[in-house]
Amino acid sequence: MICISRHQQRGSFSAFMVIMIVSLVALSGLVFDGGRIIGAYLEMSDDAQNTARIGTQNIVSIRAGEPEIDPAQAHQDMSNYLQQQGHDATVYVTKESITVEIRKYVSMRVLNMFGISGRTISVRRTAQMVSQ
Repeated sequence: MICISRHQQRGSFSAFMVIMIVSLVALSGLVFDGGRIIGAYLEMSDDAQNTARIGTQNIVSIRAGEPEIDPAQAHQDMSNYLQQQGHDATVYVTKESITVEIRKYVSMRVLNMFGISGRTISVRRTAQMVSQ
């Protein structure tokens, strides 16, 4: 029979607790900061889609039978909306569609303790003009 005294296991519970606490903090960081990233992504997605829709409302030459998007007016309206929303975006305009790409850096609040400072997320949405 092997007999282990209490003195040989001294401190093992403390090490276990430190590992568990650090793991729980990391897990809470994943939940908290991950939620912030998802929230930012959804907000950016809505804003990009709304921006593209605003741009496609600038249709000209309807009566001539050749409807197309007015790029100058579309850029102006989209710039105004993006400025109100606080985004810096890249916009691509053709005669029939508009694509909006928004990028944003989201800093990590909890995961920063583990060396993850932040993440850049981007959203790209397109609205197309439909003529019938």
